[in-house]
Amino acid sequence: DLVKDRNFVTGSLFGVVVGMVLYGTMSLLPIFLQSLMNYPVVYTGMVTAPRGIGTMIAMIAIGRLVQRVDLRLIMATGFALTATALWQMTHITLEMDSHLIVTSGFIQGLGIGLTFVPLSAATFATLAPRLRNEGTPIYSLLRNMGGAVGISIVQMLLTRGTAQAHEMLAG
Repeated sequence: DLVKDRNFVTGSLFGVVVGMVLYGTMSLLPIFLQSLMNYPVVYTGMVTAPRGIGTMIAMIAIGRLVQRVDLRLIMATGFALTATALWQMTHITLEMDSHLIVTSGFIQGLGIGLTFVPLSAATFATLAPRLRNEGTPIYSLLRNMGGAVGISIVQMLLTRGTAQAHEMLAG
């Protein structure tokens, strides 16, 4: 019965893709901060905490907006904020301070909050109430699997790039 609801299937698959992109991009930052920038673990946590604060603020605000604003507009805003944050992260260098990481993290957190809440609402909007208890864990599982796949891909690319750079320098 779950696979007959197109909104649920589409939303779940979209959740996989969004999980891959968002969690994959977030997974490299702590490694970068601790190994290349020599930040202690506590400071790394403090620098990356604004992402969670941004997500919390967005999720609180979105609860009031969901009934008044089109979900697609909210998600588009979330994607735009996330894209802006990822673009900002392309300017990260070893010579910078933590300001860019804090700013881009907060913006990415806002984008995440503005993406996942309306995506969840749209995914379950047409699902029969009797199927929601079955749909919720499947939706969460797929989103988490997407995140795990995204993190695995990013880590594989990092390992491959490191090995190639090492090989080139050793030669």
